[in-house]
Amino acid sequence: ADCQRVHEEILRFATASNLAKTTTIHWCQTTEEGVRALYDLGVEGLLGLFGNGENPKTSYSLAEDYAKELRQGKTLCIGDVSFAAITFVINNYNQGEILAKLDGLQERDTLKVMIHEQYFYPDYDSYQPDFEEKLSACFARLTDMGYQSRFFEEVI
Repeated sequence: ADCQRVHEEILRFATASNLAKTTTIHWCQTTEEGVRALYDLGVEGLLGLFGNGENPKTSYSLAEDYAKELRQGKTLCIGDVSFAAITFVINNYNQGEILAKLDGLQERDTLKVMIHEQYFYPDYDSYQPDFEEKLSACFARLTDMGYQSRFFEEVI
């Protein structure tokens, strides 16, 4: 129902071509039935946080075997939906940490980075005044490493 309401609001001011076929559910708290409901509304791919080896997290109700593969950078199609792990969330790190993380991931064919846009705004409690600089540094490093920007739905 939440997804349907969001779609209705997007359609209120934009066209159906502006509805993404991929998304991330906050905290990835979705049952198998929820994933199916999202698919029925046109969602073909879900990105999420699956933890790490020391602190694994099984998102979207996926089995740990799948979560482990996703943590390693693989994209998996399970049923009708593709899943992939977000490599890291930019707003969780300072610029030096971001660049070090990227340098340690050069062997991966694909990296998926994410932001929470509210960190741009001075009236947000956790405003990050250097947020734009962090993004610029991150994207410059990714470009220097040979990566090209793509939406998840373009690669599934």
